[in-house]
Amino acid sequence: VSRMKKVTVSRNKFKVIPVYKENKEAVKMIFRFSPEVASEITDKIWFDDFNTYLDDQGYIILETIQEISIRIATWCIGWWNMIEIIEPVELKGYINKMYKSFLEKNT
Repeated sequence: VSRMKKVTVSRNKFKVIPVYKENKEAVKMIFRFSPEVASEITDKIWFDDFNTYLDDQGYIILETIQEISIRIATWCIGWWNMIEIIEPVELKGYINKMYKSFLEKNT
């Protein structure tokens, strides 16, 4: 704040555009992580209840039961190309709608 030279208050407001109606029902989720991030996945507690195991190709499989939400979607996006959403398909749709909404405002 000490380096600010001018402050202008705008009366404009952001419009909240619902991206996807959040499903409040918890569903089974299965994620497949690249071996490159294995230590990051196995060394942390990600959810209250989850299981991890190695598949036959060295990928980490994480299974949990969660609600489809902005929190889980942004968590997935944060893993970039190190994650594959195996299920649910609805989570992929949720993330795609988020991405399309972002592109509408930023292209």
